[in-house]
Amino acid sequence: MDPRYLLRYVLPYQVSGLTLTADEILSLSTVWACMDAIARAIGQCPWNVYRWEAYQHRGRAKLRRELLHDDPLMWIFNTQPNPEMTAIGFREAMLFQAIAYGNSYAEIVTDRAGRPRQLWPLLQDRVTPRRDWDTWELYYEYRQPSDGQLVRLAQNQIFHLRGPGISGLLGENLVARAAKSLAVAAAQERYSAAYFGQGANPGGVLTYPHKLSPEQWTLLQDDFAAKRKGPENAHKPLILENGMKWEATANEPQKAQLVEGRQFSVEEICRWFGVPPHKVQHLLRATFNNIEHLSIEFVRDAVNPWCRRMTQEADVKLIRQDRAPWRHTRIDTSELLMGDAQSRAAAHAIWRQNGIMSANEIREREGLNDAGDDGDVLLVQSNLTTVERIVIAPLPGAAGALLAGDDANLDPSAEPDQAEEDEEGDAGDEQGEEDDPAGEQVELRRRPTTHRESTEDEVVAVARGALVAIMGGALDRYARRLANRRTDLERRPRPAREIDDHLRVERERLRPGLLAELDAAAPFAVRVFGRALTEAELLRAIERVDAGEPAAAVAERPLPETCPRPG
Repeated sequence: MDPRYLLRYVLPYQVSGLTLTADEILSLSTVWACMDAIARAIGQCPWNVYRWEAYQHRGRAKLRRELLHDDPLMWIFNTQPNPEMTAIGFREAMLFQAIAYGNSYAEIVTDRAGRPRQLWPLLQDRVTPRRDWDTWELYYEYRQPSDGQLVRLAQNQIFHLRGPGISGLLGENLVARAAKSLAVAAAQERYSAAYFGQGANPGGVLTYPHKLSPEQWTLLQDDFAAKRKGPENAHKPLILENGMKWEATANEPQKAQLVEGRQFSVEEICRWFGVPPHKVQHLLRATFNNIEHLSIEFVRDAVNPWCRRMTQEADVKLIRQDRAPWRHTRIDTSELLMGDAQSRAAAHAIWRQNGIMSANEIREREGLNDAGDDGDVLLVQSNLTTVERIVIAPLPGAAGALLAGDDANLDPSAEPDQAEEDEEGDAGDEQGEEDDPAGEQVELRRRPTTHRESTEDEVVAVARGALVAIMGGALDRYARRLANRRTDLERRPRPAREIDDHLRVERERLRPGLLAELDAAAPFAVRVFGRALTEAELLRAIERVDAGEPAAAVAERPLPETCPRPG
């Protein structure tokens, strides 16, 4: 490794006439807040261990993931990685070093069987990655803080968390890369401290008509500094004698744009760390319409990449992948995306009604105990069906059950429905099912009561409902996006013409995606109108929404009145 590469990690950063050490850079409030936002978000998330389990479903091999509650790594990841620190302390120590300097290291302590039992974080400036040129193996040298001795550690003995880097073997030192931007912020902070330290008064010049001796000059300077310097001496009257005058120099922070410069420095530093400004309490441009989406982007763009780096390193260094079943780890960031109680309840209701989550899974997300075995049942709405059943009318009898994939309705040993037994009356008793050579066929005809033949009007009515739902939902989302955009534009005084220009650009940007959403309704339009909707017809529907017509009304009447209507 080139020794010059390591100098960037040790020498002070000299930029714009300032000499800044790493500690001084980390003392900048925005820098610390950005690192703390990422580390705090990841530190509170559960780090789980899973196992892939194979199973058979309808003759097909599938995989499902099982959470291993009793795996020893669960204790290391979530409770205590070593006897001297907790899991959140370990994660923050690793992340603060990796985010700032690009790399962080932890020693992996194993038992006699080679299984990891402890993780000890190491100071990154005492670890040096090296390569054995005889075997080309990567190893690490660690300089012990007690006696300064070098200890050689193998690659599988070090948990190496890398940040983004060019080589892939080492993360780039973000503090060094962002030195110029950070130096500007440090200079502004020093200027502010000096300005307010001088009492927030503008500088000036003392003029004296006579020549001062060195003793007089020193005495005047010390006396003036003692009585004028500092905020506690601000605005005190100035007493001069012997023709001495005070001439203030122009030094107005407003003209120097001190406040605006410091605000821009916050955004500049956040850009380096990929953190939205509102996460460091910079709410200058945050609105109620976009702050939720900014929080989602923070998790997706800033938190999740670091989570993936940690889990991939753990999968490689801490889990033996020599045989199945395979294990892997995952940091669950779903808690960071949880909204308010009303939003969570609405989402849980949708997941519950559509068979995505069970009651116990929802209760677990909310921190509640399970509801027993009954809470593991997945529910779906009884009126839900598949697209094939809507576009293609179900066939009667056994053929319809076979097409629907309902094997239970084809079971000849199943008992007939009670209602059909009543309709048969005593005829079945007189004839006797055992003597009927077509008994199995009778049972087969009796069973499929839920798959009766649908009339054409019913199929068209269901297809029309699906068509209205798809088009209405897409058009409604389009209208709400434009309304939110208009609200954001009207927060600042703007001419109406400028707002209309912005909205016209926004419409042109959203229309391709909206047309793609509306194309999903093509199968239902074919069933209702005998053909798919043309692009011109869809654009007319969009224009009606732009004109202020409700999306639901537009979806109900997507074609001209001359088109055929059901019923």
